[in-house]
Amino acid sequence: LVRQLVACETIGSATVICSDKTGTLTQNKMQVVRLFWDGVTRDRDSPGWVRPDAAAPWPRDGRPLDWIVLNAAGNSTANLEEKQGKTLPVGNSTEGSLLLWLAEAGLDYHKLRGQFPPLYQIHFSSERKRMTSVIRVGERVAVLAKGSPEWLLDHSTHYQGTDGTAHDWTPQSRDAARAALHDSSLQAMRTLAFGHATVPADVAADPDALSAKRDALEAGFVFDGFVAIRDPLRPDVKDAVAKGRAAGIEVKMITGDNVETARAIAYDVGLIDRRDGAIDVPGAVVLTSPTFNAWHSDMEERRKRGDEAGAGELASRLANLRVLARARPLDKYKMVELLQGRGEVVAVTGDGTNDAPALKKADVGLAMGVTGTEVAKEASKIVLLDDSFATIVKAV
Repeated sequence: LVRQLVACETIGSATVICSDKTGTLTQNKMQVVRLFWDGVTRDRDSPGWVRPDAAAPWPRDGRPLDWIVLNAAGNSTANLEEKQGKTLPVGNSTEGSLLLWLAEAGLDYHKLRGQFPPLYQIHFSSERKRMTSVIRVGERVAVLAKGSPEWLLDHSTHYQGTDGTAHDWTPQSRDAARAALHDSSLQAMRTLAFGHATVPADVAADPDALSAKRDALEAGFVFDGFVAIRDPLRPDVKDAVAKGRAAGIEVKMITGDNVETARAIAYDVGLIDRRDGAIDVPGAVVLTSPTFNAWHSDMEERRKRGDEAGAGELASRLANLRVLARARPLDKYKMVELLQGRGEVVAVTGDGTNDAPALKKADVGLAMGVTGTEVAKEASKIVLLDDSFATIVKAV
């Protein structure tokens, strides 16, 4: 859907396409395919796969899977709804995949939310990479955290054993968790970790008191485990990327996923030539957000000092990237600005409200018609009615 006619000409002149991953390069049909706790990985369609128990009453004795189920149901803003005989997630697609996983086992997330209503919530954001909810479980008040495995590993002091008791982290148990996360990322899975903690005794269980101590709430977690979610690639995306690159159009993937997952998917779609390529070093085509921002700040500083040669070298380093992982909302805008400064004609995709500045700044902003917010659509020149990357190449 072309919202501004000038975009027809501009998209034909595009030299760079900055694309999201989820739903654009992939099908946005996320499914939980792996569970991990207490050092053991359990894969779907394998003998070790475990389904949550739908029959036992709540609250339960607190085994890892029980905490993960409670966290997936209650520490979430997504919902499921029936459409034309299908159960579809509404809201965040990652959270939606967790609710579909619960529904598979016959668990009703509505009942769990009704039994354990949130006393206080700190919502997910692209900056925080996590969501936190405070609930009452039996006699105690518990904090549930769900989000970046790296963050939860760093902010947990114990891990939950299969028997429901908390154990101190040892170097071996941490290494086992990190190895399982690394393996999942190499297989292009998105990983999501879960943890719980008890509210400190000096904090009253009311929203104002909890809000005043929000930093203290997000500490001292017990690591319950993680789930790995796979979102299959769109069948036409590899050919579309090859076609675009053969025509001289550089394609860059900007994603919130961790660097290993991002690199695996970029390799699968043909954006990069090696699955084990270098990261965050000069000449690398894969960067993480902290490195991108550090180099960007350094480039700006050198420009102010009049060191154009140094600034130009950093600008070319940044412009050469093909994958930006753990991206934050402003990264996309900075990338567009940088590329335009080098004379590129930039098309950029976006679906969220925080993508609006980048969509507006780009020569052609492409909003998602299916998953996009109204703010993103208003900021764009073209709306992709099927959210597919191949449609962008057709438009060119």
